[in-house]
Amino acid sequence: MSFSKRHFYSSSPRVERGRAIHLKGDPKKGKNFLYCNGSSVFIIDIDNPLICDQYTEHQYNTTVAAYSPSGYYIASGDSAGYVRIWDTINQEHVLKLEIRPISGAIYDIDWTFDSKRIVVGGDGKDVFGCAFLWDTGATVGTIAGHSKPITSVSFKPNRPFKLVTSSEDQQCNFYKGPPFKFTHSLREHEKFINCTRFSPDGKFFMSVGSDRKGFLYNGKEGTLVKEISDNENGHKGGIYSLSWSPDSTQVLTASADKTCKLWDIETSKVVTTFTFSERPTVQHQQLGTLWQGNHMLSVNLGGDISYLDAQNPNTPHRVIKGHMKLSKKLAVDKKSDNFYTGGSNGYIRSWKYDEGSLEGFKEKAHENTVIGLDVCEEQIYSLSKDNKFLITPTTETEFNGIQTTFDVSPTCLGVSKAQPGLSFIGFLDSTIKTLNQGDVKGTTKIDCIPTCIAVSPDGETVAVGGKDKKIRIMAISNNELETLYVLEGHRGQITDVKFSPNGGMLAVTDSNRYLMIYKGKELLLGEWCFHTARVECVDWNEDNIHLVSGSLDSAIFIWNIEQPKKRIKIKTAHIGGVSDVKWKNSNVVLSTGADATIKSWNIEF
Repeated sequence: MSFSKRHFYSSSPRVERGRAIHLKGDPKKGKNFLYCNGSSVFIIDIDNPLICDQYTEHQYNTTVAAYSPSGYYIASGDSAGYVRIWDTINQEHVLKLEIRPISGAIYDIDWTFDSKRIVVGGDGKDVFGCAFLWDTGATVGTIAGHSKPITSVSFKPNRPFKLVTSSEDQQCNFYKGPPFKFTHSLREHEKFINCTRFSPDGKFFMSVGSDRKGFLYNGKEGTLVKEISDNENGHKGGIYSLSWSPDSTQVLTASADKTCKLWDIETSKVVTTFTFSERPTVQHQQLGTLWQGNHMLSVNLGGDISYLDAQNPNTPHRVIKGHMKLSKKLAVDKKSDNFYTGGSNGYIRSWKYDEGSLEGFKEKAHENTVIGLDVCEEQIYSLSKDNKFLITPTTETEFNGIQTTFDVSPTCLGVSKAQPGLSFIGFLDSTIKTLNQGDVKGTTKIDCIPTCIAVSPDGETVAVGGKDKKIRIMAISNNELETLYVLEGHRGQITDVKFSPNGGMLAVTDSNRYLMIYKGKELLLGEWCFHTARVECVDWNEDNIHLVSGSLDSAIFIWNIEQPKKRIKIKTAHIGGVSDVKWKNSNVVLSTGADATIKSWNIEF
């Protein structure tokens, strides 16, 4: 048996309201772009976002990453002030240098055009920026003159060397070097300056800020040229980001007014205004931009990456959506090529296997973590810690379907595939409710808190795992459940239960690292204990022979009940832990986890 990674559905960029996000592109090939989420840096193919790489060696949350102009190295910074410089050629991304130039979060990074020097800016205690050599970390000047955190840094892309920084102290500072020395400050802005960038030809640099203004400066001397403003068509909210066109004649800006705008530098006028919804919400605030080749990208407060279309400015020609936080649950629609994921922030995302994220739902499904998710007969069943149970048609883009609210917190969900609409929900008060199309039809009291529920393929039996380390096999009778027998022997809380497709076997996982297989009351296999932490999830292959399990140890195992000693281990499948796994078909596994990504794996038996 063997495996290979097929598709990579990356997380969204981690964004923060009121702060710019700096997307960075590959200046050499123009093929990839970078962003950060959690402790990872994501390298995304700009033409095919399903081609993705993930750098996971930071110990703290990453904040920004930038390619060297040569394209051979990436410098990435994190919330603790560490910068790691690593190669892009080898799959292992060999580390060249780790340095902590400032004591707080890194907000921006840039390289000199010869790929030899790096500057960082951020939130230090005494020093807010640092310039150093890429290979030794030796300083090449002093980034002085700011009294508050540096929000943005930019090197002039050609000789003579120049550097500009912007800050929350409402000023841009200009430096000459190397070694880089402060020359003067620029104080045209009246509020935070969020972004400053040199033009590709080096003739100008521009700054934008929360005062809704943009200013153009001479790139060689650092003197004001003019204000870039359009009283009629300009931004009506703070400007967070700017990106220059490759020919240095236009600038793309992103704003809290929920638009992006394309500016002509010569006339200082808006050429195009990009909008994103007829009914924009706070999530449509635009916080970041990237102009790379023919692609213009923007990032909103929801983490969505929009590919802007100048010919159709009201509709992006592609939108990449994902989870910004932990992706908790996964459901596969066996009758289509779609699958669904539920996150810790209440979002449910829809995906098409060979295409990636779909436009999907326009709003959050829940206000808290999704703890149960399934799909059956073109209906999505979702359960959340917000005490709500939703049934939503897969054809809808809003959650206007069936909604049931509970007074007690739910713990788990089981959905009958044999009887669509029939579902079972466990609660903290040690009850299980039977529902039909969202209406409560019966309540069963048990002597423990249920942690997981599975319904047999024939719809006649329910398996209930509990905190008391037992599994209750129960019959459905008059909308209530009757215990047939109890399976004991686990040393940890039951975490997941799944019936085999033929209904003849039951897979059970627990917090003590075990996966056990039962056939009726008989323990068929009980020696599978190869995970090194709590096993979170399990699923059966349609052949009734192979299984997949995922664990907090970040690993996925593929098992064979006919050859119990043979297994496939997918190590570090998801940094931080695997939260759910599902077979898409007999040879493809989908997984999701704490890194907010979804991955597909080809399995060869």
